[in-house]
Amino acid sequence: MVKDPHRNTPKGIDATGQATIPSAYLVKKFMCVNASGVEFDISKIVTSFSITEELFSPVLVLNLRIRDTINFFEDFALSGQETIQLEIERNNGEDAIQRVKQEFTVKEYPNYEKLASSPNVQEYNIVAVSPFAYKSALNRICRSVKGNPLANIQKIFSDDLGVQTDAKSICVSSFDGIITIQSPLKAVEWLRSKSFDSFGSPIFTFSTVSSDKIQLMSLSDMWSSKNTIAQKHKYKYLQYLQNRTGTDQFYKENARRVLDMKSNIKLDKLNQALKGGFSSVTRITDVANKTYSDRVFDYSKDSLLSAAKLNPSKNLFSDNPTLTFGLLSSGLKSINQFEGASISNLSVNTTANDGNPNSSSGPILENIARAKSFYANMDAITHMIAVYGDLELNPGRKISIEIPKAVDMGEYEKLGKNEIIDKSLSGDYIVATVAHSFKDGIYTCKVQIIKEA
Repeated sequence: MVKDPHRNTPKGIDATGQATIPSAYLVKKFMCVNASGVEFDISKIVTSFSITEELFSPVLVLNLRIRDTINFFEDFALSGQETIQLEIERNNGEDAIQRVKQEFTVKEYPNYEKLASSPNVQEYNIVAVSPFAYKSALNRICRSVKGNPLANIQKIFSDDLGVQTDAKSICVSSFDGIITIQSPLKAVEWLRSKSFDSFGSPIFTFSTVSSDKIQLMSLSDMWSSKNTIAQKHKYKYLQYLQNRTGTDQFYKENARRVLDMKSNIKLDKLNQALKGGFSSVTRITDVANKTYSDRVFDYSKDSLLSAAKLNPSKNLFSDNPTLTFGLLSSGLKSINQFEGASISNLSVNTTANDGNPNSSSGPILENIARAKSFYANMDAITHMIAVYGDLELNPGRKISIEIPKAVDMGEYEKLGKNEIIDKSLSGDYIVATVAHSFKDGIYTCKVQIIKEA
């Protein structure tokens, strides 16, 4: 049981309201509204909370831990139909204020706990989600769609879920078809699978705590040079801080510090190859003309993929020896020559709707191979890092990290400034998931970052 009822009181804010450490934050509003419309300020009974946002879902998830010594559960008549209104303010140390204002719908109350040693205290979690996600689960839609699938996704969010969108990428695919009976969010995901940019890159729909709009952005645009890295999102793994406590330099150095890091350094070329990361074949059956053909994809020869990748001037295969391996029976063979490792079977009907290419498998046919390559390679290396809190550290953002080499300290001190960095693990990454965690008065972010190997 939690002994300190005020353990969630923010730390690191001086008498003038200025932040002295990067973890400082201020809860401006923490209101629970029950099914009868009665409001109650729960800030004094919340011991910790987190907000999770991820690249692969448009839904924000709020998880609260409650320490109830005022009989809140019974007296407030909690029923599972509550809403949570949350406002957070953070000074980023550069005379700028970050603000978040979000509303959540309660989904469940798991993990209830009461101990015999403290019979007058009860603790439990509250899990709440974005209101539109709750609404989506209770609704079904069925309609025809035509044209740009991303435009139809925006229409579903706007008309069926009452949420605005911010499209940061252009969808070039087109699709005419019918949304069968399903929830709006499932329909969004179905249409998203048919949404591609000019490079054949998939487009993601996700939410961020710093915006009230759903973000629509392709993977290639996330990696694009236009998606610049702010100075505050260039992180370093530091054991010691060099600047004096209380100075602006100390604050900034701390804000850009990687506090902890755990990685899944997969480098699993076999798994990537099996998913179509380097080569694949699409077997196409035209049911109208009764014809069959194979379309072979080779990563190293695809000009669109070369233009969309991190370093367009770098030839992935000539510069990366790990993309070739020897077979006892056939000698040395490049991994992109095994197109049979990933096979897709696709049926098309070239006479449907008077030959309309947007019908059925039309948009998938032209993009399936490149999309498989993007998906297979997008998280070849994954790090889970912990940094001090930043409300603008969101999915889809490109950041950079510097990781020191693993060498003996005696050797480390002999290395030059540009030699101490582990170049294989350092570099640019895309933020996939962020858990904004507020606990013991300290705000940190647990961030999953991904990149191609």
